[in-house]
Amino acid sequence: MLEVIVEKDLSGAGSRGNIRKVDYYGAWRALEDLYEEGKIRAIGIYNFYSDRMVDIASFARIRPMVNQVETHPYNQKIQAKEYMDKYGVQIEAWAPFGEGRGGLFEDAILKEIGAKYGKTTAQVMLRWHIQRGVVVIPKSTHYERMVENIDVFDFTLRLMTFGGEPLLYPEVVCQ
Repeated sequence: MLEVIVEKDLSGAGSRGNIRKVDYYGAWRALEDLYEEGKIRAIGIYNFYSDRMVDIASFARIRPMVNQVETHPYNQKIQAKEYMDKYGVQIEAWAPFGEGRGGLFEDAILKEIGAKYGKTTAQVMLRWHIQRGVVVIPKSTHYERMVENIDVFDFTLRLMTFGGEPLLYPEVVCQ
């Protein structure tokens, strides 16, 4: 069995800059058929904005089971996650560490939180995702980091909420 994710081409351009129309409704119906036949275990979407996710979740026979989107402390996707929760679509973090861009691993607040718990900034970010209910699959080819990435279940972040969504930064700021 395999798992299949339908990708919505957000740019409207294919890999060579050619305009590409994506019939994701037709693709979704085909995936629903395969799912009902037991040939695939799960079907999901990738990078669907909330309005498109709601559209497919509302009118498909089978709702998407997952929507893989970029989410990390600098791109928290608060509203998108609220819609996914409302429609029973599991959010999965693509680039849970923001691909290391923007100095995320050197962020002073994340480092301060990590120091408080004896954890790295990566462990703080993973724990934050997990506590938010986000599926996170960190990528690493280094054994030490793989061990570190799994060592996030012996502490709990004290998260404050904004509109019901857990925020990470108030952990330090609002003690």
